[in-house]
Amino acid sequence: FQPNYRTPLETTRDASEQLKPGCSNPDCPLVNIDTLRFPAEPALDVIIEKRLLQMTRTEKNAPVAPTLAAYRDQFLANAGPRNSSYLQAKVREQHDGLVIIELSSYLDTGGAHGNPGRGFINYSRQQHKV
Repeated sequence: FQPNYRTPLETTRDASEQLKPGCSNPDCPLVNIDTLRFPAEPALDVIIEKRLLQMTRTEKNAPVAPTLAAYRDQFLANAGPRNSSYLQAKVREQHDGLVIIELSSYLDTGGAHGNPGRGFINYSRQQHKV
């Protein structure tokens, strides 16, 4: 049997917000990660995590953390007061075997304003690739 590509893939939400450990004042650095998991399409989970990690770069060729959890821990360990990082992935549409995911980021490291980011993944369920 072929999968029914008209039926949307099931998703689970994986959301967390963490303050810098040991910090108890209103200016505590934080990391907010709100992403998705696709139980029937684990390759898509890997693609989403990789793309979100690429959005954490502060310089073009800077290295990225190996996982979102490692990024969160690294950011919080080095962050100053009022620093924050927000990463989000959400499904925009699913149709005709395509899954369109919107990625958003916002990184505030203490400048006059933070750095926003946005990207999209157009994933083919038939080909199992972007």
